[in-house]
Amino acid sequence: MNWVDAIILFILIFFIVKGWRRGFFRSLIGLVGFFLSVFLATSYLYWAKGLILRFFSLPSGVAALIGFLIIFLVLLALFHIIGSMVQRIVHLTPIGILDTLGGMGLGLLAGGIIASLLLLFLSILPLPEEVSCQIEESPLARSTRNIAPYVFGKLKEEFPEIKDEVNRKLLQSPLDKAREQVEIDSLIQKEMNRQSR
Repeated sequence: MNWVDAIILFILIFFIVKGWRRGFFRSLIGLVGFFLSVFLATSYLYWAKGLILRFFSLPSGVAALIGFLIIFLVLLALFHIIGSMVQRIVHLTPIGILDTLGGMGLGLLAGGIIASLLLLFLSILPLPEEVSCQIEESPLARSTRNIAPYVFGKLKEEFPEIKDEVNRKLLQSPLDKAREQVEIDSLIQKEMNRQSR
């Protein structure tokens, strides 16, 4: 075992312990809630921006960013509360132990994905030869580096009909959407000025 194995092992243990404390259902609700919060905050970005601009005099891009953050954080807090309530209810039943074990398994998977993404990121960097050799010689690195590509590949196979929409929503940052809205507002204003002449 070298230092690369030690780092990967630390990541895995950290997420396993986190999964053990949170349980399967709470962890799953938190994970799904995160992506849904991003998706919904992006979808209702313009509505929130318009509401903010009714009461505050702010630049359009700033209002859009604030609107995104408010929706995202409120939804994230809501899913956190739901997850905590579900965990408490489940642990009052005989399946509480299964929830704990499932949480550990989900934590292991999450840790493996994080470690895999980290290794993929390191693979594109011009690392010193000694560091690259340490990574190549690491048994845990060889075992985990393909987890993220495998999981994401399976998700794309299972949900091809929503892949493009999710990618469009998640990959387009709030700043990009705000910039688009500023351009649209500018075109509308120009057209109104032209018609008033």
